[in-house]
Amino acid sequence: MKNRPFNVLVVDDDPATCVVLSTIFKRLGNNVEVAYDGKDAIALISGRPDHYDILMTDHRMPLVTGLELVYYLRKNEFEGKIIVISGFLTDELMTAYRDKQVDKILQKPFEINELTSILDTTLDKWGSDRAVKFALENNGDAQSEQQ
Repeated sequence: MKNRPFNVLVVDDDPATCVVLSTIFKRLGNNVEVAYDGKDAIALISGRPDHYDILMTDHRMPLVTGLELVYYLRKNEFEGKIIVISGFLTDELMTAYRDKQVDKILQKPFEINELTSILDTTLDKWGSDRAVKFALENNGDAQSEQQ
């Protein structure tokens, strides 16, 4: 079951990458916003902490790296999905991202069909999980009202 559209924040200092990723997310039926560095992403998220369902970030960016952004998100209990894309991830960085429980890590360069497949799988699974959570929460409310 798909529960769309998702609100997506794409974070990358390369405008061309942002255009490509935004286009893919939009074609999959989602709402997309863009930040060109981690600092801007934090400002957007801080202003609407429960708005974004998915954050896709590059690692290597000026001001605030993708890893620093992920630390911020986890510290502030971001409940959405986090997908990291980068061509510059060492084993140490991969471990750091995994320790912060990012949902997917995708090494650049990648094929568009690889990305769309990962997005479809992630979004479909998460949409189903959100639908089940919503049903359980509403069922609990309905049971409380019956008592």
